[in-house]
Amino acid sequence: MNRSLLILLILSVVANAFLMYRLLDTGVTTTYQSAEIKSLLKQQADMKKLIPLLQKGTSRDTILGAAREAGLEVMQKEPDMLYVGTVEFLFKDGRLSEVKFD
Repeated sequence: MNRSLLILLILSVVANAFLMYRLLDTGVTTTYQSAEIKSLLKQQADMKKLIPLLQKGTSRDTILGAAREAGLEVMQKEPDMLYVGTVEFLFKDGRLSEVKFD
């Protein structure tokens, strides 16, 4: 009787520890998911402000001017790479060649 009770108690502790781990893991996953959704919504809002300018061949100066006018953060990484908000613009010969969403 005592032995079976001890085994059941150990199984209960192990099961509860596993369930606590799953609860913690679900909380962390939900937090990261929420942060990713927030990032994607910001990216979408940035794109709505710049959508008229996303045609290939648009000049760098036009994109810079529109981004500043829209109040978006502009950061130049390399001579041919520009971040506007959370969107990466790649240029070739001063003209837009590619847009990347990270």
